[in-house]
Amino acid sequence: MNDRSTAAGPGRHFRPTEEYDGQVRCPWCESIETRLVSPYGPSVAEMMFECRDCGQGFGWLKWQHRLPG
Repeated sequence: MNDRSTAAGPGRHFRPTEEYDGQVRCPWCESIETRLVSPYGPSVAEMMFECRDCGQGFGWLKWQHRLPG
């Protein structure tokens, strides 16, 4: 890989903690105090998170690089 290519694809620079930490709501306790554990889960369309409040792990489907509303 060169400096312009990453696991996210050519010319894309994936910065998971800057883009997703503290922005994805926990489905168990509804806290927004979450952190990205892995940009890839059981499938490449899923990201794995952990809630800092309740400690539960959960998956979130990524759709066109948008955060859930």
